[in-house]
Amino acid sequence: MEDTGKLTLNTLNHDASGQFLDFSFRGSHGSEPVSLSGRVPLVMPASGEARQIAKDAVRQLLQEALEAL
Repeated sequence: MEDTGKLTLNTLNHDASGQFLDFSFRGSHGSEPVSLSGRVPLVMPASGEARQIAKDAVRQLLQEALEAL
């Protein structure tokens, strides 16, 4: 069976304005390095606990999407 590799979450941070979550994944597919990064807009600026909840939700969503690939 071919090694399809795996991506792991490298970073997940909010930008200075609190309006976006930036993420990056790194991994490999066979012997080829793979990276995926992006920016997810938040519907509203979040602070404190709300920001952490949003980060956790995006992390879970991205991990589930990668597992489905």
